[in-house]
Amino acid sequence: MYLAGGSDARLESRTITLSGDLDGDGSAEEFAVRLIADQNRYGQFEVAIKNVTFKSIGDYLSGDARIVDVDANDRWREIAVPQLGPSNDDSVLLLRYDGKKIELVGHVPGENPVFDGSGAIATKCRGKILCTWWYPSTYRWSDAAQVFVEVPQPFKPMSIDVTLRHSLEIAAKPAFPLTGTQTLSPGTRATIDLTDDELWCRIRTANAQAGWFRVQDGRVASYPAGVPAAEMFGGLPLAD
Repeated sequence: MYLAGGSDARLESRTITLSGDLDGDGSAEEFAVRLIADQNRYGQFEVAIKNVTFKSIGDYLSGDARIVDVDANDRWREIAVPQLGPSNDDSVLLLRYDGKKIELVGHVPGENPVFDGSGAIATKCRGKILCTWWYPSTYRWSDAAQVFVEVPQPFKPMSIDVTLRHSLEIAAKPAFPLTGTQTLSPGTRATIDLTDDELWCRIRTANAQAGWFRVQDGRVASYPAGVPAAEMFGGLPLAD
């Protein structure tokens, strides 16, 4: 693990030795993952397999590496190198070895992605809209992109409890023109429970009122005269 910034202590570079059949040829590769210390953190790493070396930078590497099997039905086993990232946005770098070269084949978010051999990686992603939150997500291999990619979700669950500080107009559908509009009053307690993570969020009150509102450039409802999200809602989780 990395040390707190400002400390005079220095990390020592660390080498992790692993063994497994990475390329499906029936023979195990014994190889090393070297985490390179940059004063008080691991900022780079190297993977050396036989006479092949892969070098890359990391974002606060956690100090660990292991072999995982994303899909038990394909020939590959992957090398997972976890990193803490900025603002504790944990993720895992995934690499493959084909007998000749080592390639980075994915950047999967989350502190503890689940590699169960099914081909699907269950994890969580950080949402972009409104506040600081995470939603459950799934990553799979893409033949077209040649990397692991997130399986699209048109709408993502939020589950953020808030109290309205201003009145809020909501609509029956997340689309223009707005239809079936109603207005929630200041002081209303509600849950923001669904979003497209781009423009629209759904809010639901305890008495079953529900509808959609628009967020643009961090402001709620009418743009550019909308209310900043942190002023509209009490209880929003906000972090760097």
